[in-house]
Amino acid sequence: MVSEKWLRQSRSTWTVLVQIAYGALLLVPVLGQDVEPIFDWSTGQELTTGVQYTTLEREYPNADGLTCPSYLFFNATQPRKLILHAVRIDTQTPQLKFVATGRAAEWGQPMPDFRDQVLREFTIRTQRQTTRAFFAEQRQRGLPLILAINAAPWSPFQSGVTHPFADKMGLAISQGELVCPTDGRPSFVIDKDGKCDLMVVSPDANLGAIDVAVSGFSFCLTNGEPSEIDTTLHPRTGIGLCPDKRYLIFLICDGRQVASQGATVHEVGRWLKFYGAHNGLNMDGGGSTTLVQWDEPKAQAKILNRPAHGERANGNNLGVYFAPKSP
Repeated sequence: MVSEKWLRQSRSTWTVLVQIAYGALLLVPVLGQDVEPIFDWSTGQELTTGVQYTTLEREYPNADGLTCPSYLFFNATQPRKLILHAVRIDTQTPQLKFVATGRAAEWGQPMPDFRDQVLREFTIRTQRQTTRAFFAEQRQRGLPLILAINAAPWSPFQSGVTHPFADKMGLAISQGELVCPTDGRPSFVIDKDGKCDLMVVSPDANLGAIDVAVSGFSFCLTNGEPSEIDTTLHPRTGIGLCPDKRYLIFLICDGRQVASQGATVHEVGRWLKFYGAHNGLNMDGGGSTTLVQWDEPKAQAKILNRPAHGERANGNNLGVYFAPKSP
């Protein structure tokens, strides 16, 4: 016969186990540890040859343990929403090319002071512009962009102040021309044969073989392992490469809004992996996060995501286009 004391102990033990299991189930989605198979890109929308797009909406029970700076209405006890936009690009698609923000007309000159900012430590590298303005400029130059994202963080940056120029954005190269020297941060690099990689380029490296380079803050995915768990939500931009480096992933995470509060850096790594990446970079995010597509029927550029504070003039953008075929 089972004793009453044994029953009480058993119930207590099971209660604890259930509480632990329930807590784990809550913790997993809050921290973005979604246990899902790799995304099936055959279900993605084909934007054009070799370029696919998909979007995903996710709601978590709460945001316990997370913070969301720059969003006054954030409440960690309420359901947390996240909207993602992902693009997969087959880099072996014939005539597919990339272009990044090029040199400003005043490139190499000392950075002029701006309002109350004394900027003697900076050098002019690029002219700040929104991703959509970059898109339009490149098409005017004769490069028929089909897609563009914001890319590298830059300085000087002061929230709400649109200084006209940018510097210190890590290695930046556009169409074989050096725009900004490396500073030790990891870069997305495309060589002149069209091969892509994610790497830290040393200051004494031979840059002659590089066609395009843009840099991020840090690796968020390394050999299939996401970076350490962090707890700060922001709009995010990520760039990833699949194991054989054929497929390039752009990841855009909306944030600082009711419909999507944002993602952590760790989550950017996990979501890049979900979409097929093996290595990935956390690029500039926040109010810079923007994904622009060319709308052929309307003959205009359109923003696919929802930037947090309207369109921001960024120091560095990255575009994708098809080069005309040789006669």
